[in-house]
Order: sequence, then C-alpha cells, then structure tokens
Amino acid sequence: MLCDFVLVDAVRQQKFPCDICGKLFTTKRRKETHIVTHSDVRHIWKCDMCDHTFTRRDNLKRHMKIAHSHTPV
Repeated sequence: MLCDFVLVDAVRQQKFPCDICGKLFTTKRRKETHIVTHSDVRHIWKCDMCDHTFTRRDNLKRHMKIAHSHTPV
C-alpha cells in the first residue's frame, strides 16, 4: 500500500539520532534543537514589547511576527 511505503520512507529518512535518548531526526538542525531539551541550562528569550518569555528563539521570533507586527491601516 502507498500509505505503508510513505511510513517506511519517512523512517528511512531519519538519519540523525540523539546521542542521549536515541530519538531519530530527519535533519541535523532538528536534532540540535532537540538536544537542548536534555540540558538543565536554559536560555530564556524575553519579548521586549510584552512580558512573554520563551525557551527557544524561533518561538520568540514567531511571537514577534504574530503579536507585534502591526501594519499601518
């Protein structure tokens, strides 16, 4: 079945294992982002425009774009 092939192909593409827990990732970047979850040291990213804080910079960037990118009317 096509569905089975897609699942097998997706598993085959996961070539980046986490050295700590063994979880597999399709890209090196996703693996590196995941590895931070094993660390006790966390960087906190704070929004300069409100009180929101984030543990990942990409989440702060997404927040800034959604919550604070006001376009003139």
